[in-house]
Amino acid sequence: MAKLELVGLYKRFGAQEAVKNLTLVVEDGKMACLLGPSGCGKTTTLRMVAGLEKPDSGDIYIGGKRVNDLPPYERNISMVFQFYAIYPGMTVYDNLAFPLKQKKIPKDEIDRRVKEIAEILRINHILKEDAIRLPAGEKQRIALGRALIKEPEILLLDEPLTNLDARLRAVMRKEIKRLHLKLKTTTLYVTHDQIEAMTMADVIGVMNLGVLQQYGPPHELYNKPANMFVAGFLGTPPMNFLDFSYIVNGKKYFDFGEFKITDPELLNMLPSTLESNELVLGIRPKDVIISFNTEESDSYGWEIKVVEPVGDKYIVFMSLGDKSIRVVVPAIERGIEVGKKVGIRFRKETIHIFDRKTGNAIL
Repeated sequence: MAKLELVGLYKRFGAQEAVKNLTLVVEDGKMACLLGPSGCGKTTTLRMVAGLEKPDSGDIYIGGKRVNDLPPYERNISMVFQFYAIYPGMTVYDNLAFPLKQKKIPKDEIDRRVKEIAEILRINHILKEDAIRLPAGEKQRIALGRALIKEPEILLLDEPLTNLDARLRAVMRKEIKRLHLKLKTTTLYVTHDQIEAMTMADVIGVMNLGVLQQYGPPHELYNKPANMFVAGFLGTPPMNFLDFSYIVNGKKYFDFGEFKITDPELLNMLPSTLESNELVLGIRPKDVIISFNTEESDSYGWEIKVVEPVGDKYIVFMSLGDKSIRVVVPAIERGIEVGKKVGIRFRKETIHIFDRKTGNAIL
């Protein structure tokens, strides 16, 4: 195990800047997830750590040692790819043993480590099976086992669950987390799936267009997003964004065009030094309350357009003029009908305010 440090990494492919000035630290024994959409630079970063791509500038340190110029086999890392590689014509035992045989590890030590990792992965009962014939979930366990059996300082996981069905993904999320807690191998995990990142990682780095947008614990990114991209990328359904102006004309209020908010408690939440008048209110669907009483709402006249039943809740899509919003309500809520006019209230302690020009958080 070792600390992983990335300092000012840049990587270009022709005119395209794939990774721009990336700096982050994964502490010894922790799991960090790089999260973002396709093309954001997360896999390129992983490949630079692995030694499969060379950074144009910046440094990579593993256990305090600069590894930029070391080939992959000298970095003491292991990598699991999106498409699990199983050696055909080999048993599960031989697949697990293969990297140790390549290193000419003594036979009794190979046997001990194969049985140990098989026990940890719960595949000790299939060691004699033909690996290529096994189900996808077992194959991914074998790929993980082959990576871990080398006892790497850094484990790199590149979208390892993408090709599994939803049920298997849920099972393997739990298995990978269990393995990490047991083995404490420093891990860098790349995914576009926010559920994987939020449920497994100690820290998450959200990337977009090659730039690290925010890096920190999952609860921090969810509750205190640094900008609109992070706020909109984390959370299901995604956060609502409503453009507004902060009007001070003898009387302060939020002007949304179709409606105004004059609640003094909410107005006082804004910084006194606020200068920008081009603002965006962010509110998660679970923090919007539908009201059937005009006096209890921040605005009235929203029309229910679509109601999506999702298990024990409804996702309700509503509009007012050119504004639209999603709301999550319990499925037992009465009066939620398409075409009905309702009011809404915001849970004020959960509101986010962003600068419309920069996208950065103000509140």
